[in-house]
Amino acid sequence: MSTKTIEKKRERCSNFKTDEKKILCSLVKEFFNVIENKKTDKVSSKEKEKAWEDIAVRHNASATGVKRDSKQLKTFYDNWRRRTKKAIVVETAETRATGGGAPPLSSLDDADLELLRIISDKTTTLEYPYEFNANVGKFYRVTPKVLHGSIINLFYKYLFIFLQNHLK
Repeated sequence: MSTKTIEKKRERCSNFKTDEKKILCSLVKEFFNVIENKKTDKVSSKEKEKAWEDIAVRHNASATGVKRDSKQLKTFYDNWRRRTKKAIVVETAETRATGGGAPPLSSLDDADLELLRIISDKTTTLEYPYEFNANVGKFYRVTPKVLHGSIINLFYKYLFIFLQNHLK
């Protein structure tokens, strides 16, 4: 006779509100050097766990009313950071694609912009010295354009390599 294990269904919490995001931003700012440390050794991992536990305690002590554990906060932060960076890349591409004119409306709220301010200290500024002319199908060297953020730089680097290989 086999016994069936009853799996506990994961309960879903309410979505993060803007004021919760702002509280999380201020807490992340305090612990930024620990939680964004790229080391993966045992000591660094323990420090990160401790930092997220401290963030959870302080977040739950705020007047938001929703209690969240460190795993929920970390998962939300990682996803939020990823979505915000992606939104910036999309907006930058849309702005460049319009060829001038009014820029598209931003989909980012105040909390998203605050997160960008926090994580932008970590990104680097590189020069991108090429521009693509779609009419001719070639890259031309122009005066250097400065692009902020390593994600945008990587995007253009790989776009450049891709187009060079496929437009010969």
